[in-house]
Amino acid sequence: KTISLSCYLMLVPSHLIDYVILHELAHTREMNHGPRFWELLDSMTAGQALRLRGELRRFRTSF
Repeated sequence: KTISLSCYLMLVPSHLIDYVILHELAHTREMNHGPRFWELLDSMTAGQALRLRGELRRFRTSF
């Protein structure tokens, strides 16, 4: 149950950093991406887990 984060995370907007950290914290309770994981993450992100996941997937750096 160790959380390791990439230094590249510093390149994304702060709200997406928060999402990644919450995502990893959710894995300390649900060690998978099943329905209970997404319910937990939704409860931690005010129902925005899937929207934030999509935004993170679409994020590109400018260099």
